[in-house]
Amino acid sequence: KPAAPYKGGPIHIAFTGGPGTDNPTRIAFSNATLSMVFKTAFDLQDTQKVSGPDWLNIDMFDIAAKLPPGATQSQLRTMLQNLLAERFHMAWHREKQSLPAYVLTAGKGRIRLPVSRSAASSPAHTDKSGPGFRRITCDTCTVGQFVKLLGHPDDRLVFDETNLTGVYDFALTWEPGYGICKGCTVGGTGAPSPPPPPDEAPPILSVALDQQLGLRLERQQRPVDVIVIDHIDRIPVSN
Repeated sequence: KPAAPYKGGPIHIAFTGGPGTDNPTRIAFSNATLSMVFKTAFDLQDTQKVSGPDWLNIDMFDIAAKLPPGATQSQLRTMLQNLLAERFHMAWHREKQSLPAYVLTAGKGRIRLPVSRSAASSPAHTDKSGPGFRRITCDTCTVGQFVKLLGHPDDRLVFDETNLTGVYDFALTWEPGYGICKGCTVGGTGAPSPPPPPDEAPPILSVALDQQLGLRLERQQRPVDVIVIDHIDRIPVSN
């Protein structure tokens, strides 16, 4: 049902319950936009887009539903899609759209990724941040695992095209909130530039990757899955 009208003050937005929680047979969304519900229903990352009316990001709803015992995350997603089709008469399809992305590559002879000293161990990492810095430390990590830790800088997906398949021990420190500065050219075919002195502020992400790991981060357009809403009612069918 539509959430209660806003009366001022803080808004409590929550999604609780479901498979893997201490309440696996019930789910509840509170003050959630349908865009938030779509992330669970379609297993979307933050940067994957939903093409539809603007109110999907504005109108808030409360959803309370029961799940059969033993339901999986995949089954939950199917049931949420069915709920949206039944209660909002939603029709949708997937398509590929070319969206801004980051591509991580490695130039020959430029890599600064020490091979892990304990390759048989499980991967581990720490992620620390504070005013003006973020630092990820990886032990026995692949580049693919590291890319997942980076998340979505500048709301862009990061594609790993380094072709590096080993496991490594390394750390990266950078100034968050910035990807590649406009007009900057980072990288090249020579050796990576030396890391900055420790008393200086950390560089932006692309420069940090080049200086500290010998990797290049470039802006490109890449095809990304997008959910396109063909039809959806603004008011759900009554309980």
